[in-house]
Formats: sequence, C-alpha cells, structure tokens
Amino acid sequence: MISAALLLLPGCRKPTVVIAKTVVELTVTEFVPNSDLEAVRKTSQVLIGFQQTSPVIENALMGMRAGDRKTVKLNAADGPYGEYNPYAVQEILKSMVPEGQQIKVGAAFSANTPALAVPVSARIVEVKDKSIIVDFNHPFAGKDLSIAIEVLKIRDATRQEMDRVLSTGQELSAP
Repeated sequence: MISAALLLLPGCRKPTVVIAKTVVELTVTEFVPNSDLEAVRKTSQVLIGFQQTSPVIENALMGMRAGDRKTVKLNAADGPYGEYNPYAVQEILKSMVPEGQQIKVGAAFSANTPALAVPVSARIVEVKDKSIIVDFNHPFAGKDLSIAIEVLKIRDATRQEMDRVLSTGQELSAP
C-alpha cells in the first residue's frame, strides 16, 4: 500500500490538471481573425508559475487537462509582438539585401545585423531606384490575436528545471 505522504512528493504523482510548478507541453497557434495573414503554429514546453509565457495564456492554461483545447484573445499591447512600431520601417540600400533575394514589394527576407546575434526578418514595402523601404515589424505587430491552445502533456517540474529558470531566466527547451 502506498502512503498518502508519498503522493505529495515531487515526481510521485502524475498531475492531471495544469497548476503551478507543472511543465505543460502544448501546441499554440497564433492567428489574426478575419485576415489573410498566415497562422503561426509551434509546440513548446512551459513551466507554469515562472513567467514563461504571457499572463493571459498562463491563466487560460490553469485547470486544463491533456487533450483540452481553448482559444484566447490578446489585444496587440498584451500580445507577443506588441504594438506596430513606425520606427521599424527603414530605408536601406539595395546592396544590403542578401544575394539572390528577389527585390519586390511584399517579399520577405532575413538578414544578419551587427547589433543582434540573431537574424531579423523584414518585408519590402516599397522599391526605389537605389534603395528599398523595409518593415522590420512582425506581421502580427499591432494586431489583436487569437491564440488556439492545445494541451498535449502535463508533468511535475523537476527541481533542476525550476532552479535553472529561476537562476538564468532560460526557457525550457522545445520537446
């Protein structure tokens, strides 16, 4: 017979609902309702109660079970892409566009920048003789989003995961 005290030890129980200190594997699909913008779908793991996702999404996850689905709405200010930033629209020389990239309105490309360690995405919004106008805003910036959530798995967080997130702010890796 298993002692009731053992059921309270971390790792000795299998959580059935999303609560604090659980790791949730989930699929998130972000989309702008009534828009022709392509939806963004990703699978990730979130440590609940450690500010790993927006408060709106974390609150929506609370009490969900594996297999549950829910759609939440985020206004642009609360969403992951924020408000549209007019200063992110820049004029650059055509020579700065990656080789082989088609230069036409609507074309998207990624470019490395000296200031950032990761490539940034941009869309061409205007073509001039020697330069182009590019928009570095995410296509969802400034737009109210709907986010479809599906909980795939729930498990207790390990002490190591909690310590790592608390000490480094590092996110959990994708499953």
